[in-house]
Parts: sequence; structure tokens; C-alpha cells
Amino acid sequence: MSMRRVVDILVLSALVCSLLLSTGVLAGGVRQPEPARPGVVAPEIEAAYRAVQADPDLTEETRVRAAVDTYFELKYESRIRGEALELSTVIDTASRAGKALRDYELGRLQYSLRAWQSYGLVFKDYNYRPVYECIDVRGRTARVIIRPWADLTYADVPDQPGTSGGEQHEITLTRSTDGWKVVSDVYDDDFLQCHPKGSDFGELEARLPQMLSALEARWAELAEKYRDDPRSRYQTGTSGTDGILGYRTYNRTKVTWYGTTYTDDTEGHSTTYYNKLFKSYESDCQNFASQCIWYGFGGSNTSTAINNHYLPMVYNVAGATCWWADSNTSDGGAPGPWHWANVEDFCDMIEENWSGDDVGVQGYEGSMNDVWPGDCITLSTWDHVFVVVRIDDHDHDGLTDYDEIYVSAHTHNLKDHLLADVMPTPDVHFMYIDTFKNP
Repeated sequence: MSMRRVVDILVLSALVCSLLLSTGVLAGGVRQPEPARPGVVAPEIEAAYRAVQADPDLTEETRVRAAVDTYFELKYESRIRGEALELSTVIDTASRAGKALRDYELGRLQYSLRAWQSYGLVFKDYNYRPVYECIDVRGRTARVIIRPWADLTYADVPDQPGTSGGEQHEITLTRSTDGWKVVSDVYDDDFLQCHPKGSDFGELEARLPQMLSALEARWAELAEKYRDDPRSRYQTGTSGTDGILGYRTYNRTKVTWYGTTYTDDTEGHSTTYYNKLFKSYESDCQNFASQCIWYGFGGSNTSTAINNHYLPMVYNVAGATCWWADSNTSDGGAPGPWHWANVEDFCDMIEENWSGDDVGVQGYEGSMNDVWPGDCITLSTWDHVFVVVRIDDHDHDGLTDYDEIYVSAHTHNLKDHLLADVMPTPDVHFMYIDTFKNP
């Protein structure tokens, strides 16, 4: 484990202990998240929902669909209005599961909206176009499988609409005297991975300004750390090793091509567009990121080159860290590190290669303002990674803002997708990919 990772863990541990002491958890109680504060009532949406539920001429399936649609449209409408709309009208808060669902989803909305507003991301409009995969009504219960797709338009870039809601949701509903209501919503996305059920969004929202200030300070510290290094982009504006014999220049255009060719924007797990010359994994995000980087450093996209581990893969090089993959496997495996297909192992490797000027991919953690296409962005938990495929300087200030970064990924498949939509808050690390040193 790298020293930086050790420091991260120690700092996080101290912060958690301080938080637990301040909330009384270590004194003997088990602190529960505070319920989400009330949302804003949307009378017209609620009236339309109730009218459908009360109409005796409609089928149960139609009423179930109306309840589910209302549940998601309240969330999308919240983005447009800039305030979290109350969800309890369509959620069965009389049940424990329903109350927990309402608190999580409403708290998530409130926290996300505060984050989006903090860096000026404004949603202008949406077009809700759900894809229903199953509606199963049995007596007073119903089960629905849905992908709540929507096209989103942003105020700053109305000509570049985005999409959201491609992840699969399995929703359970019950029929009450007021109509069909949602009891549970089972799904998986990147935000949930970083902020699981039970997160205290009230506390997170209150600490958001402090977190953003701390990140700005961290980025300034990183920029200063590398400013005098002749290899650093902070000093040269590019890799200091560009054109030097023995190093490979990073072709970021090729990374963008690869990162928008071998994935899709469904937010699902389909491998339809994956590069079949490589083995894929159940958790495939770093495998995909490594492929993008490999191609950017001149990897030949042929079965011969891949299965024979040609450069820029690192295979059986004395003193160098292995970094390779093929149609059957990749380097390492339990209990050892897996630098090609594991996020934390990869990040440790590139930083160690950079600091020691060792053979292989070299890189380091940097600030958001200087991130480029071809760089990687990991969750703060170090268990997921995105590849930057586009930067759009919407405000023309010469700096990269959080709502100007577009990414691709595997596992929760993304293709040229606005990062801020996937992860509203920058709970992430920006990992610069700099150069590749040949053996």
C-alpha cells in the first residue's frame, strides 16, 4: 500500500472518530441518520397522480404505472425547479421500508441539488421516456422493473442534451385506500456505491461547503507539489518527457476514440460493445480504463499483440511492475495486486512509477482544474473509475470545472456522459496519466 493511501486512511479514521464522538455514537448510542427534511409540495403533480388512482375505469396496471411514473417525474422535476419535491405522496411511508426509501431518496435529492447549485449547474428541461421491462400485479402488491430514462437539457449547453436513468430499478408497490404506493426501490448506480442506504444526507449537505473548500486546498497543494518538477504538466503544460527517447507520448485523441467506441450509455452491465479481444470481468471499470490508456500509448488492437502482451503492456520485465491483459486474464490475482484490473492497485502503480521514473505507465494525483481527456477519475472509495473523454470549457475561463467533464466507464456503462450527473459531488480523485517509460 502506498504512503498516500496510508495517510488517506489515517486522516479518514481521525475524521470518523471525531464525528462519532461529536454525535455520541462512541458514548454508547447507535446514531441513526436524521430523517430527510420535508420536500416542497407539487400540488399539480400530486393531483394528477390522485386522479388516476381514483379513476374506477382504469386498470390496476395503468394505476401502478402512474404511481411509478410519478415517483420518477417528481425527481426529474426537482432538478428543473432547483428544489427537492416531496415524495411521500407516492411512497408508503406508513411502512418501515417505505419511510426509509423516502428519507434516502429525498435526502439524496436535497444533497445533489445543493451540490449542483454550488458550481452553477442548472437543468433547463427534461423528457421522461421510461422503458418498462416488467409489470406484475398480484392482488394488493405489484412488482415493476423499469429503466427511468430521461433526456436532460442544461441551461449552459442547451445544444448538448444528456441522458439519465438508464440503470435498472426493481420497484415493489402496495395498494392502499389512496391508491398504489411505492414500498421499495432496488437499484445500483455510482452514487449509491459512494453514498449507500443509511447515509446521513443532512449532515453531508451541511458539511458540503467545508468539503469543497478542503478539496480546493488539496488541489492547490498538489499543484504546488508538482509545479517545479520539469516532467509535470503544471510547469510545461504537457508531459515533460514528450519526444524524449525511451518514453511514449500519450495520444489523448485515441483514448477518446476507444472510450467512446467500446462502451454504451445505458448505465447497465451489458458487454455488447466491449472489446471482445480482452477478457471482461463482473467489475470491469479498471479493465476498461487500462484498455483506454494502453491504446492511448500505442497499443495495437489485434489479438496477436494483445495475447502476446506487446508493448505498451509490461510483461516479464525485470524490476518492473506487471501491467498486461489478454483474452483470458490479466496480471496478478488474489492474494497479490492486480494492476491492470484493480483501481487502487493501478493508482498505486502509476504513482510509484512516476516517483521512481520506473518502466510502465506514469502518473500522479492532481487538481480538477487541470484534468485532461485521457486522465482517470476514481471514486473517493477507490473502488470505481471513470475515463475522461471530453472537456467542454462552457464558461471559457481556461480552467476545467466539475460540470465540464465528460466520462466513459464500464460496469455502470457510460459513454461521453456528464460526470456531474453521475456523481453530483466531487467525492473523487483526479489521476493524471502522463507518460509511459519503455523497458
